[in-house]
Amino acid sequence: MIAFVGRFLRLHFRPRVLGIALGVVACASLALWVSAWLFLISQEDFTPKRGTLTYYLGISSLVRGAPAVGVATEPEYFGTVGDGNKQPRSEVSFEVARNDMGRFVAAVNAYLLQNGLQERALEPSELEAVRAHNGYFARYAEYASVADGVVVVMVQPVRPGVLYSVTVSHYE
Repeated sequence: MIAFVGRFLRLHFRPRVLGIALGVVACASLALWVSAWLFLISQEDFTPKRGTLTYYLGISSLVRGAPAVGVATEPEYFGTVGDGNKQPRSEVSFEVARNDMGRFVAAVNAYLLQNGLQERALEPSELEAVRAHNGYFARYAEYASVADGVVVVMVQPVRPGVLYSVTVSHYE
């Protein structure tokens, strides 16, 4: 039996055969990766579920790793590859109870600062422009980094004083 296994290994696992097998696996992997990216680009806007291929390829790791401290609902993800003047964007939205809002915002702030982003001070005119476009909001903050682009954190009331919608958007 041992002699048979030894002969089998010598015949079937020669360096040339191994090299060809590894080359075929590498080419197949590359073809699958390119196909997945082309599929993602063809969608333009997408709302992936956590753990799907579109989630991993289309949602930035910065958004996927956003802390979910004290959230009342499951996260909802949104992404777009952008077109025309619309930038590529990854986004996650949560609903957070008023009592948990302070802890949640502090956790998101710490997470973004740990990832090399700095909070950007906004002029009153910029805040008014955002308010006019998005309606009423309880908090709006922008974080910027040369390497990671811009991250926007927006808190809007769902039921004022009770439940708030928090959106973390990463513009790449």
